[in-house]
Amino acid sequence: MARALCERAAKKQHLEELSVFDSAGLDLTDKVSPTVEIVTFLRGERINIAAHRGKPLTVPLIDGADVIFCMTRDLTERAKKFVGEEYREKVVLYTEGIDLATKNPDFVEPANDSVQAYRQLYAALTAAAGRLVRTLEEPNVKPEYFGAKTIEKKIQPQRSGGGPRAGATTIDPNKRIFLANFLFDYLERSFEPPTTAILQEVVNEAGHELSSLEVDEILKQDLHNYVRVDRDGSWHVVPGANDKRRDEAKAQARARAQADKAREQNKAASEKLPDEELTESVAYEVLGATKTTSFDEAQKKYRALLKRYHPDKFHDDVEFREMAEGKARRINAAWLMLKDKFDDID
Repeated sequence: MARALCERAAKKQHLEELSVFDSAGLDLTDKVSPTVEIVTFLRGERINIAAHRGKPLTVPLIDGADVIFCMTRDLTERAKKFVGEEYREKVVLYTEGIDLATKNPDFVEPANDSVQAYRQLYAALTAAAGRLVRTLEEPNVKPEYFGAKTIEKKIQPQRSGGGPRAGATTIDPNKRIFLANFLFDYLERSFEPPTTAILQEVVNEAGHELSSLEVDEILKQDLHNYVRVDRDGSWHVVPGANDKRRDEAKAQARARAQADKAREQNKAASEKLPDEELTESVAYEVLGATKTTSFDEAQKKYRALLKRYHPDKFHDDVEFREMAEGKARRINAAWLMLKDKFDDID
C-alpha cells in the first residue's frame, strides 16, 4: 500500500521518472500475494495492486536504494542488522525520516479486516506519501535529508539493473532463470575467466539474443551470490558456489511446497460448507451486525459485503477469485443462519 500511494503521489506531481519506489520484506522467501481484503479496499480507492507480489529484500535492492524506509521501529532495527554495517546508514524509520507529526511512529498492519481499520492506515500512509513526494520535489534532496547517508552504489544499477532505479528488463522471467543457469554452467567449465563481451558472444551463439548490458544484469543481479568480477572485467565462480546454489534450491523447493500445501489447505477449508463451521456469534461478526440490528440494516450490510467480495470482480486473477468465492460463501451462510433473527423495525 505504501509503495502504491507513493507512486500515485509521484505521478500526480510528474515525478515518476525521477523517483522510483520499490518494496520488499525481511521475512519473505518467495513471491507473496496481497490479501483479498486489501486488494478490494484499494480498488475502492482506484488503486489496483492485484498483480503485486511481495519479494524478499536482496543485496541488489539494498545496494540500489538511496533510502530504505521501514514501517515500524522494530522493523527498522531488524533491517539495520540484516543489511549489515556497510548499508545500515541507509535504513530509517518512515515517520521520522519524513518528520511526520504523529503520536504513533509505527505503521502497523490492521489487526482485523474491517474497512475502518484499513481506512485509518490508508489515511496515515497517504499523508506520509504526500509529504515524501513533496520533499522530493525540492532540488538536490539527498539521503541525508531523511537521516540516511549517501553510500556509493557498488552494483551500479543504472548499468546493470542491480536495484530499483534500473530500467525494467525485457527478458522473460522463465527464460531469465534458464540464462542464469546457462551462464553459471559456462563459467564453471571455463578454463580462463571470460569477460562480459565473451559471455555475450557465447549466449548469442547458443541462439539467445542478449545485449552486453542484459548479460551484465543477469550476472550482477541473478548470480551476485555465486560469481565475482575481477578488476580486469573477467568473471569467475566464487568458492563454494555449487553447494550454496544446491542449498538455496532445496530451501526454495521446500518453501514452494509449503506454500502450495497452505494454498491447498485454504482452498479445501473454503470449499467446506461454511454453515458447518459457523457459530451464531461468528455469523454476527461476519455480517458486522449485532442482536439489536434491524432486519433492514442487516440486509444492507449483507448486500454491501456480497457486492464487495463478488468473485466477478476478480475475473482476471484466479487466486483472488477463489479467495473471494470463499468469502462470499461464508457471507451467504451467515445471512441464512441469522436472517430470521433480526427484528423487523419500521
